[in-house]
Amino acid sequence: MTLAAEISAQDVAGHAELSLFTITHTEDRSQARVVLPAPPGRQPTAVRRDRRDSGKTITGSSDWTRHQITAQVPADADFMGFELTLAGPGQVRLRHVELTRAS
Repeated sequence: MTLAAEISAQDVAGHAELSLFTITHTEDRSQARVVLPAPPGRQPTAVRRDRRDSGKTITGSSDWTRHQITAQVPADADFMGFELTLAGPGQVRLRHVELTRAS
């Protein structure tokens, strides 16, 4: 899958990062971090959250810049998502988000 988005930053003193992740239900609770409802037809179990890839670390201030992440999604993944994180003071904005199947 490919995640593309535009990000702007203002006075980011720490860092910001756009990342893609998958969630897989697992019977192995030693690797589990979070518990969520199971998908239809599966027993409630622990889940494993894997960060698949991440984009360029963002610091300081920047106008709208396009970022793109491409990652393989495991066949046993139940969910996939993305997040924009900010560690430290500052502001980040996100627009024109697209999630598409990579060719």
